[in-house]
Amino acid sequence: EWSDKQPGFLKVDTPKCFNEAHQETLKADATVVNLFSWSPYYFLFGLSFARLNDDVALVETLQSVFSERYPMIMDMSQNAVKDDTSEKTRLLDNLERNLFKTGLECDVEQ
Repeated sequence: EWSDKQPGFLKVDTPKCFNEAHQETLKADATVVNLFSWSPYYFLFGLSFARLNDDVALVETLQSVFSERYPMIMDMSQNAVKDDTSEKTRLLDNLERNLFKTGLECDVEQ
């Protein structure tokens, strides 16, 4: 849709995965949210979208969510050596899955 405030520019609606309702869900408990179902590239997409829109609040939310989920990911990766990891990674977006895989590989090497 064309912007009313700036002729010649498009107005971009906020993607559903970054709307107010989703942000409130993350504030309640980010560790139980299936980010992959919201967007396989939730964090990368979020950062790109936030930069395009100068959305400082979204950047802060992404940082907070990542900080909350990171210890969970590392803990899961260190304790999943002999487990089926598909269930453990189901809630993770692709960035988190790569972190999990790296943590798992580091634990196996030791």
